[in-house]
Formats: sequence, C-alpha cells, structure tokens
Amino acid sequence: MEQEHANSEVARIIRSLALKPHETKSTERATYDMLSLGITKDDVCDAIRQWIDDRNDIEAKITAEVAEHQGRTHYILKPAIKGESLYVKLDILENPYEHLVIVSCHK
Repeated sequence: MEQEHANSEVARIIRSLALKPHETKSTERATYDMLSLGITKDDVCDAIRQWIDDRNDIEAKITAEVAEHQGRTHYILKPAIKGESLYVKLDILENPYEHLVIVSCHK
C-alpha cells in the first residue's frame, strides 16, 4: 500500500464533508465497527473535524489488498472518540454527489 500525507486541500474537503453526517455513508464493516463501539456517524464526523482542526496529519494510502477498494485512495485518521483512540479510514466518492464514506472505524 502506497502511503503519503494528504494535502491541505484534501483536509479542507474532508472537513467540509464531515459537516454533513446525514450525507455520510459507511461500509458494512464500518457500520458494524461503529455499532460494536457504541458510536454513530455523527460521533465519527465530529472526531474527524476535531482531528483536522487540531492540525493532525491525514495519511493518504492507495489500497491494494481489498478487491472492491483496489486502486482507491483512502484517508487515514486516528482521532479519539469517547476516550478511545480509533483508526478511521475514509473515502471520498463523487457519484451521485460528493460525499464521505467511512470505510472502517476500529481500535
């Protein structure tokens, strides 16, 4: 998996999309991750915005392992949610409109 840091424009886009948790989607895996942790998309979106506001790094990785995500650039953040440090993987999709997808969210 190729890794680099996302630029400030990507951080701005992610933050802007995280303002709309009602439009944010989650994969089946992320939905189960959030349910098992007792958190919601709103909690994750709040943590994403806080992570960016605190000027923490966002890693950009091109996924090679999972067939359905192969070649996609995913963005990795490690915010604290309800006192737990979590690994949050995001994607930005543009069809039918630009929105955030929570790919995974776990300890």
